[in-house]
Amino acid sequence: MSKKNIKRLDKKSNGKANHAAPAKKPKVTGYILGTILVAGVIAFMALGGGMVMSVFGFQFQSMGNVILFFLAASAISYPIIRLVTQIPRILCVNGQITKGAAAALYIALGTAANALCFFILDKMMDTITATFPAILVISTLYSLFGVKDVDKRPE
Repeated sequence: MSKKNIKRLDKKSNGKANHAAPAKKPKVTGYILGTILVAGVIAFMALGGGMVMSVFGFQFQSMGNVILFFLAASAISYPIIRLVTQIPRILCVNGQITKGAAAALYIALGTAANALCFFILDKMMDTITATFPAILVISTLYSLFGVKDVDKRPE
């Protein structure tokens, strides 16, 4: 028997051959597909958000501008929201405030952080005109999405 045909048996493998794991290749296509999926979800939310905001005076030149507005707002606000919304979680987990008070603080801080990002983008983009009520409504709606996790341990 040649050495190529001999398979090493381990005691832990219960008589099965122990093959070396192949070298892992980077999963670039998975990252690309994940990015496309996230961008698609944000685009869908942008279309819905643009329609809600248009009731309150939101004006835009094209739907592409609305999607760009919400994509940029999501990118800018993500680190700010992650930081700001940890405050009510920490206070709630430590027992310093109740879950209801933590939820109210979470919504208030999240709304303020989102509104700030929307205001900055409104001033930077000439193709978008967002009124204060429109920004306030959509910021509050975005904050309501994460309020269910207010009593979970901070990361």
